[in-house]
Amino acid sequence: MEKIILDNGFFFGMGLFETIKVVNRKPILLNEHINRINNSLKYFNMDQVVNEEDITNFTDSHSEESYALKLSVSEKNKIITTRKDPYNKKTTDEVRLNFASIIRNSTSKMVYHKTFNYMDNILEKRRAKEEGFFEPIFLNENGYIAEGAVSNIFFIRNEKMFTPKLSTGILNGVMRSFFIEHFDVEEVLIKKEDLEKFDSGFITNSLMGYVEFEALGEFNFRRSKITNEFDKELRKIGFI
Repeated sequence: MEKIILDNGFFFGMGLFETIKVVNRKPILLNEHINRINNSLKYFNMDQVVNEEDITNFTDSHSEESYALKLSVSEKNKIITTRKDPYNKKTTDEVRLNFASIIRNSTSKMVYHKTFNYMDNILEKRRAKEEGFFEPIFLNENGYIAEGAVSNIFFIRNEKMFTPKLSTGILNGVMRSFFIEHFDVEEVLIKKEDLEKFDSGFITNSLMGYVEFEALGEFNFRRSKITNEFDKELRKIGFI
């Protein structure tokens, strides 16, 4: 176990982290993860910089080849930990989402960065699991759909994709950015009552890639044929 220096990251949650999927010793979308955490470190005036070698030196020598890597950075710490990738197999079960019991505060600077302040997400994720749901989805203070506890959300209508605007109070996920870059995605404001307009939906994060869902709250959705294109693009980066 690495030695942890007690700093404001430990005492006040002033730190940032990235979760990176490693497949056959290759960190997927590594540059995108590094750029995001470095931009956040600069934003919060933390005197730390993450380099590519910080990650590749670890992955090249680690005993396992495929896993989930977590990089945690605070004022005086730069720590790498690993765990089993919970999404190493694509789920074939029915995936149902519900709405979180608390709202996302779009005025908070914390929600736009992947910070140590993650308790709301963890508690809502646990609550959803206990109630038989795959993931909770947050609404913001204005009633707009924002994001999941550990995911970004997308909807499909007539093979056109839509995702909530960043201004609703969401983290710009690395996989979210990947989908926006490689597919035709429109960033919009979405309320609960708008959900009946959509045919399909899926959620994304850096470990799962994407997972389609059959329901969000009382709204039901069907699977989409365009996800075959998702798989093709993900294979190109070594994801599948």
